[in-house]
Amino acid sequence: SRNAAASRFGWGARVPLASRVLPSSPSPNQNKALAFSALNLDVPNLLLVDAHPARYGKGIVLQLRELEGEKAALDFKDSRASIRRIDEVNVLEEPVKRRINKTEFRPNEVKFIKISAGK
Repeated sequence: SRNAAASRFGWGARVPLASRVLPSSPSPNQNKALAFSALNLDVPNLLLVDAHPARYGKGIVLQLRELEGEKAALDFKDSRASIRRIDEVNVLEEPVKRRINKTEFRPNEVKFIKISAGK
């Protein structure tokens, strides 16, 4: 909606999320995708506020916020990354819910999700 779009634009302009560009390898098939996203975070009323390396263990911690005052759900089952486990954590990275495949947000809720890498 309009509030979510305005919030995304504001965050993107003020605090752009860092991304990593990896050079492509020489390949006979030139029709491969030029972009890749390991996680599908395409939920219209959720904003990825921050992503940083985990303080403990290998992985990253995502801070997500619901923007529209409505319920939202984020499903990790379709991720294309090599993920060992996903936990909901608090701001200190202490587990709140372990080994989740999906999380639901209450209106205006903020959550921290720790994604541990590897197999």
